Amino acid sequence: MQGLDRDYSGRVDRGVGADGGPPRLAYVFQNPRLLPWRTVYQNIEFVLPTGTDPAVIDALLEAVDLTEFRDTFPNRLSLGMARRVAIARAFAVKPDLLLMDEAFTSLDEATVERMRDLLLDLWRAQPTTVLLVTHDMREAVLLASRIILLSPKPTTILNTLTLPDASGRDTAAVEAVLQDIRAYYR
Repeated sequence: MQGLDRDYSGRVDRGVGADGGPPRLAYVFQNPRLLPWRTVYQNIEFVLPTGTDPAVIDALLEAVDLTEFRDTFPNRLSLGMARRVAIARAFAVKPDLLLMDEAFTSLDEATVERMRDLLLDLWRAQPTTVLLVTHDMREAVLLASRIILLSPKPTTILNTLTLPDASGRDTAAVEAVLQDIRAYYR
């Protein structure tokens, strides 16, 4: 879709972005993929057009609670901090589509919960379409409005679930959706 994998058949209609031009895409990979020779601030600045108001970066650093680390290089950050920088960088481009591939993998549950809340806060402030790939069913239910269940290889779509808005907020609703999902994998 973005030229990362050319071994596919078919086509992708890229459509039009919110500003009328081509859609802006952003990625958050399993690995934060920060440039090690740039500071936290510079890693976010890197994706923005020249002359962007520095207040944009400052606001994102505040949103991800990393203001005091703005001049820190990635090798001095914890994995959770590096992931927050990657999320801030992705939102910096104001994407029409944000692709997230196992963005919270290998983090402890408390950090993952904070990361989910952070993602939701950023999304509420700057709504965008997010395609989240995850193996964590609870994470999918907590973050998604629609879940596409995939089979093992060769991958096919098993089912698509549309979730009510409240599903991510109510424990009983989350558990009911998780029970439905588990039924597809028995």
